[in-house]
Formats: sequence, structure tokens, C-alpha cells
Amino acid sequence: MALTEKEISSLKPKEKLYRKVDKDNLFIEVPPSGKKRWRFRFRFKGKDQGVSIGIYPEISLKDARLKAHEFKTMLLNGENPADRNKKKASEYTFKDIAVEFFENNAHRVTQNYKEDTFNRIQNHVFPFIGDMPIDTITVHHIIELLKQMERLKILETAKRMRQKIAEIFRYAIVLRLCDHNPAADLQGLIPPPVKKHYATITDEKEIAHLLRAIENYHGYAGTKLALKIAPYIFVRPDELAGAEWSEIDFEKAEWRIPAEKMKMKQTHIVPLARQVVELFQEAREISRSQYCFPSLRSQKRRITPDALRMALRTLGVTKEELTTHGFRAMASTLLNEQGYNRDWIERQLAHGERNSVRSAYNHAEFLNERRKMMQDWADYLDNLRDTLGIGHK
Repeated sequence: MALTEKEISSLKPKEKLYRKVDKDNLFIEVPPSGKKRWRFRFRFKGKDQGVSIGIYPEISLKDARLKAHEFKTMLLNGENPADRNKKKASEYTFKDIAVEFFENNAHRVTQNYKEDTFNRIQNHVFPFIGDMPIDTITVHHIIELLKQMERLKILETAKRMRQKIAEIFRYAIVLRLCDHNPAADLQGLIPPPVKKHYATITDEKEIAHLLRAIENYHGYAGTKLALKIAPYIFVRPDELAGAEWSEIDFEKAEWRIPAEKMKMKQTHIVPLARQVVELFQEAREISRSQYCFPSLRSQKRRITPDALRMALRTLGVTKEELTTHGFRAMASTLLNEQGYNRDWIERQLAHGERNSVRSAYNHAEFLNERRKMMQDWADYLDNLRDTLGIGHK
């Protein structure tokens, strides 16, 4: 059945891209970003192909049908509609294609990852090649761009930007806007960065002092509660800052973090010790938001990992002493020293599973063992805080 303007306007974005067919091989795509795009599918010389017609509502249903009819006429005349896009390739800049690439692939990554990566491209890539027609960019342009980042000693950023530029060019090739990927052959151009180890604290007296300092933090209550929870559960800072009430099961004493929020894209279960449940309940009393730790400025937004970092600095903890990531290293080091099973610890840290089939089903692996380990860890921290080194650093 053919589409109507009313039906198209009512289409809402979903977790994954989906399509609605009109007629005459015309359909509309709805990506997670919500930016609807018309496309025309056809077969030319035995191969299935497709071309983009434009964004809705800038291109109305009537206009899209006229364009589809024009493409059908081209096919009848033995012409390939995709060649029309190729003739206009010089009109598309690298920035144009990068923006479209991120919009169409938003469902594959977390919102924070998308924003962070796009911000890096804006800062380090667009100033060099953003305004250049994508089919004029050569391998020498990419080399100079990467070498500039190497001179700035941001090697990890250079590595990631090369990978992302290569992905964007692959996307442009699929759209028939260029024929070559100038970033594809540059793997290894930039020397690998020195592996980063997050500063942490493993001395028991220093841990005790830190926990007491957190208890006496006088900043925003939401940040304080998140900071108090952090040592107990040692999730990644962004995962903690983005916790939502729909993920917390008080009856089971579990926090189930959805796969799309996790670095490894696998659901992660965090058993909550008694102390952590009490802290989440305290947070529930002051939160009027979907988020466990809403922003001070707006209940519609969450706190950021930077809020946790700045709270530590306010307490006088330097970045050389401890980072917010360092709570994970603290737990890993001490739990290993205390003889807990390494597999339990690695699963609780949500480190990657090399076997992709096994990883899809292992979020509950060792759950009973991990539950006991997490309670033991919470009791251990409380004992340090309440008994060790009081009156001393």
C-alpha cells in the first residue's frame, strides 16, 4: 500500500534503522537519529543498486515520487540512476559525508561515543579536509593530517581518526562518490601510543583516608552519592554517571546495564551489595528523573564523568594519585591479591570475551560467585573506612 504524508510524518525512530515501502521501488528509511531519507532501489545490468533522493520533509512525498519516476525513465533508456550521483560527487565535501555517516550509524554506538568521536573529528579532521570535495582528497592529505596529530603527541587520537576516516571513505565508495579510500593503506603510519595505566590507590591506609574524604564531600548530593558508590562497584565512569532507574532491580539487588551502554556491547549485570542498595535508595529519594544521578542544572540530564573527576580534585586527590577509572584498577589489584578467582573479577570488570558466541550469553556467568565477592568487597571497604588509620593519612 502506498504511503501518505500523514503516515510518513508519524513514523518514529526505533533502536535500529527500518524502512517503509511506497511504490515503484521508492521507500523511506528511518534511522535511530530520526532523520528520514528517501531512497530508490533498482536493478541495473544484473546488479541490485540504490540511490538517495533526499531528506524528508525537505523532499516531500510528491517530489520523491517524481524523482523515482525520473529514475525509472533513465532505466528504460539504458541509463544508470546511480551515475547521476557520481557526476555530482564534487559537490559533496568530506564534512557532508561524515555528518551523514554518523547519522546513519548512530544506532551502532552509544550516544556518548558518537558525540566524543564526532567532536574529535570536528577538532582534528574538519580543519584540514572538512571543506574539500571528497573525491579530491588524496593519501598525502591524510598523511599530513595524521602527522600533525603525531606532532601534537595525541597518538591514540591519530590512530582512532585514521580508522574513522577510513570508515567514512568506505561509506562514500558505497554511495559512488569516490573510487579510492586514501586512509585504508595507512595503518601503522603512526607509532602505537604507550599503553595508558590509570592512576590508582592500593595502599589500605590511603584507601581508608579517601573513603572518609568522600563521606565528607560537601558538593552536589547527586555527585556525592555516585562517588560513594564508585569504589563498591567499579564500573566505568560513564556507565555509572548514566545509570537509569529502569536498570536497577531493588528486589534482586542487581543493576543490569544494557548492551548499548557498554564498551564491549554486551549486557552487564552488577550485583549490588547491601551498602550499594542503600545508597541507590538514598539517591531515589532525591531524584525526579529517569537518571539515578541527574544533573544539578536539569533533571532531564545526567551528571557527567567529569563531575566525578572534579569532585575528586575538590577533595584534594590529584590525577597522579587517582582517576575515576582508577577505582576499577584498585578493585582488580586487591581482589586478585586476596585470592578471588580471576575469571570472576574479569567478568565483573566487564572485560572483553574473545569468543564472540560465548560473550553473547555470559553476562550472568559466575553471578552467584560474583554476588558474594561484591558483598565481601563492600564489607572490606567499610572496614577500612571505619577502622584503619583514623587520625592519619
